Amino acid sequence: MGKQIHKRLPKQFVVDVLEAFNEGQMSEEQALVHLGVEHTRLYQIRRQWLKCGRDINKFELYNKVIKNQKKLPEEIERYLHKELEYIVDEAKTFRQKFNFEFLSEEVEKKFGHKYHRNTIRRWALNKGYYTGTADETRKVYSRFEMSGPGELYQHDASNHVWLPLTRRHQDLIMTEDDYSRLVVGGSLVEKETSWKHLQVVRDSVDKYGLPLVYYVDHHSTFKFSEHEGLHNVFKRHEDEVVTQFGRVLDSLGIGLRFAPKGEGEAKGKIEKRFDYFQRRLPYMCEKYKVTSVQEADKILNNDLIPYYNEKHIHEETQEIPIERWKRGIKEGKSRLRPIPRGIKLDWIFSLQYPRVVRRDGTIQFANKDWKVGKYVGQKVTVCLIPLKKIVIIKNNQKLWEYRI
Repeated sequence: MGKQIHKRLPKQFVVDVLEAFNEGQMSEEQALVHLGVEHTRLYQIRRQWLKCGRDINKFELYNKVIKNQKKLPEEIERYLHKELEYIVDEAKTFRQKFNFEFLSEEVEKKFGHKYHRNTIRRWALNKGYYTGTADETRKVYSRFEMSGPGELYQHDASNHVWLPLTRRHQDLIMTEDDYSRLVVGGSLVEKETSWKHLQVVRDSVDKYGLPLVYYVDHHSTFKFSEHEGLHNVFKRHEDEVVTQFGRVLDSLGIGLRFAPKGEGEAKGKIEKRFDYFQRRLPYMCEKYKVTSVQEADKILNNDLIPYYNEKHIHEETQEIPIERWKRGIKEGKSRLRPIPRGIKLDWIFSLQYPRVVRRDGTIQFANKDWKVGKYVGQKVTVCLIPLKKIVIIKNNQKLWEYRI
């Protein structure tokens, strides 16, 4: 997963998952996927949560790993040989199913010394009992229902022939609240870009506030970054949009989660929503002979999304999305937070690029020189608002602003 859990997810989101897991509303497998951790870490976090009396102010997510000894005592090695031989050769239901945390606990019970599960796992690897293959790969799971509005937003893009008369594919970028199924943001564009994704996020944040977590797909075209630049379209590394998207969310204190690779069912709710609009928008565009993306977007945002949010009874919840959203807020289930006062949203929602100030007091950006005047040899940040302006900042202070 990369980053430790306290760097990936807001504490409140982790607490909500733990509470649902403790109360039996979420399976162990679902909790593992939601938190992006392994079995051992899940139970370690849960123990920490219970130990602090479920007080979020005392709850810490730092992973304190016990240091391992380099060599195991002979009596423990003899015990592990016996146990692993049974798992490999004799067990029936659990043959070749290794639970190294359980073995670690058994060693502690018998010999009074706690070893980390990875110590025993490495020992089993070195002795040839365990191959490290993907036999224990998790299966596709059923997604858990979030506990309230704003706990998790699903965000994705759908490439489709939205305007049949054009005979071309366009992209619908959309964000949906997982709990209520309310569509909190949507935009039909000729081609998705990092900037257009950020505009959808900005619209939803302005209208509803800050959610806890955004949930996106590893493999969608969402990961490719093209954006309207100063005078043309720039192409960047395919992970650039995730970098810009992740930077914006991080600046706002919003977590970012990725759907498990190869598990399309994990994002079933927003995929169903795309299907809902695919059955409506193309028909209306063809019927009214719409060939402009701008006109189609008006149909989407002035007609179809409002009707879905305010009139459509959802098949699973049997509720209208906006009513479920409002009821969740009234019942105190909302995880939405207000935008902090004084925050410069225009800068946060720009496309940001670091540059080093040259000896003549300028930087180069988009094949042009731009005056900075100081901080020679130091990094500054170029905030690009496509087709409008660039702002050069350092330490969150504006140095220069240029209209483009």
